Amino acid sequence: MIDYDLVRAYYFDPPPRDPERVPSDEELIARYERRRVEDCIRRGGDPAPEGLGPHGSMIGGPGKPTTVHYCRAERTTPLDPLPLHWWDYPRARMRILPPGGQQAAHDFLADLSGLHLAGIANRPSGPALSRLFRAAR
Repeated sequence: MIDYDLVRAYYFDPPPRDPERVPSDEELIARYERRRVEDCIRRGGDPAPEGLGPHGSMIGGPGKPTTVHYCRAERTTPLDPLPLHWWDYPRARMRILPPGGQQAAHDFLADLSGLHLAGIANRPSGPALSRLFRAAR
């Protein structure tokens, strides 16, 4: 459930960016709405008749035109990458093979290569893709 009072608070007073913290949905929605207002102004539009930002119901409150997002705001807002040390823990470094062993892992990578690189000349095989993923560079 979205806390719209918190969205309004984040819209007018955004917290400082902190790469160590994952922003909440409310914060992402506020960023998205600010970006919509900035984009409107940049293209020479007027946020008031378009009901953006404080001129719409999400930020401006009841009595304003209904704010309509045509996509999920929390999925369209660019995010900073999470710090690498978040992913560095013992289980992340474990070598886990699938139930079919090494051959099943290479078969999976071959399927992955075929699905995403179809039509590419010299597409890597499963073992070649495994070596690419593990390469130092």
